[in-house]
Amino acid sequence: MSDAGHAHTPAGPASRDFVARHDELLSGLRRLYAKLPGPMAGFNTLHTRSIEDGALPRVVKELMALAIGIAGHCEGCIAYHVHDALKAGATRAQVERSVVAEALV
Repeated sequence: MSDAGHAHTPAGPASRDFVARHDELLSGLRRLYAKLPGPMAGFNTLHTRSIEDGALPRVVKELMALAIGIAGHCEGCIAYHVHDALKAGATRAQVERSVVAEALV
């Protein structure tokens, strides 16, 4: 799904620029939103409400999403959730621990 910046592209050894990958994903999501505003608005609402602070703080949810993205070998998920975990206040050590935690799955 190159037109939408498909989030489930398997991680490859040559592609490790997650900042650029995150920007690429956002661009693809914007194009997809323009083509499918209704479903994408629903997805955006689901994502926003699911990740907001509640029983678990947002940062914990982002770190969990990161670990799941790693387990699923989803390069786009990794880029997106590293970015959002850091934005939510995660430390580098917390991000690194999420990588280690994923190895236990």
